[in-house]
Amino acid sequence: NVKEIEEKKIVNKAKFTIFPYVLNEKENSKYLNFNKRFSSLMYSPLNKVRDKRLKFLSFERMHFMSGLDSSVVICKRILSELFKHKPNSKVLIFCSSNKQADKICKYSYHTANESIENLEAFNEGRIKVLAVCGKIDRGVNLNGVNVIILESFTRSETKMIQKTGRGKRLDVDDTLSIFIPLPYFKRGKNTTPTIAKKWIEDAGKNMGIENASYHYLK
Repeated sequence: NVKEIEEKKIVNKAKFTIFPYVLNEKENSKYLNFNKRFSSLMYSPLNKVRDKRLKFLSFERMHFMSGLDSSVVICKRILSELFKHKPNSKVLIFCSSNKQADKICKYSYHTANESIENLEAFNEGRIKVLAVCGKIDRGVNLNGVNVIILESFTRSETKMIQKTGRGKRLDVDDTLSIFIPLPYFKRGKNTTPTIAKKWIEDAGKNMGIENASYHYLK
């Protein structure tokens, strides 16, 4: 597929920056509870029951991860810092849900808000930031996107390329910047990455993410 090859070339040249952040107190407590339940199930002798419960718990944790208030906060902080240093940035934010998209950005485009006006304003440069969900992965032309924020992450390299490939219409001398918020949780005095770090490693094997720089917002 020529289109996919072109998109992959763009992604391979992109500059990746990972923004670690710590879950808030409520989220942290819930995440620790998930881990505790996972650990208790791992030693269950009833394989069929265990596997079914593990599958459900994994789905539950994924759903929990896709609605973090902390990720909304960190995305807004990334935007604030970005426009201080690069005021001409044109940013596309891929969100985990319509609700997250509406929280993060004033202008959104998704299944519950198919605002052609927002899409046209973004393409024409009248607005600089657009929050979207998976709806815009394919089949929509976007102009001049030079920054992509992945508010949530996927283990699928194909989906990663589709999302980040939306930044393909670039000026010759421009660089596509991809920002990835990375949630951590606290256990005692230690701060540990959530499962999202493993997802980044899995999906990033052929995408240069292993060479990403880390940026800690103060």
